[in-house]
Amino acid sequence: MSQTVPDIRRGSSLFGLIAIALTLMAAGALWTGADAVEGIRLSIRMTARSSLLLFACAFAAAPLYALWPNDLTTWLRRNRRWLGLGFAWSHGLHAMAILSLYTTDPATFWQLTNIRSIVTGGIAYLFILLLAITSFDRAVLW
Repeated sequence: MSQTVPDIRRGSSLFGLIAIALTLMAAGALWTGADAVEGIRLSIRMTARSSLLLFACAFAAAPLYALWPNDLTTWLRRNRRWLGLGFAWSHGLHAMAILSLYTTDPATFWQLTNIRSIVTGGIAYLFILLLAITSFDRAVLW
């Protein structure tokens, strides 16, 4: 009886790999900062960059495949849902780091942001949550 080994480079296994890697990256940033606030700020920057990369890959997958059909663009298109969920995970870590900055050092938090950024960011997070929820077939059917 032959057993197939799951390919971690696609599907839900890909999402799991992305989530673990991003969580370790964010946690590592917290511990490598000179102090707690610097670690949190490093985590904020790193998760912002990983979110941008994952969003760009998910968003551009279909157009890239249409322009240049090859193995890489085929893989991007097939895994677009999981890359998008990876983006949502990354941005969830980003939100947790921002909230950590607020609770750890409110003065620095308010020095770096304003109420308009909080409102527009909150709206953006609502859309990210809705996009993540609709990535699941059952939610789409509902």
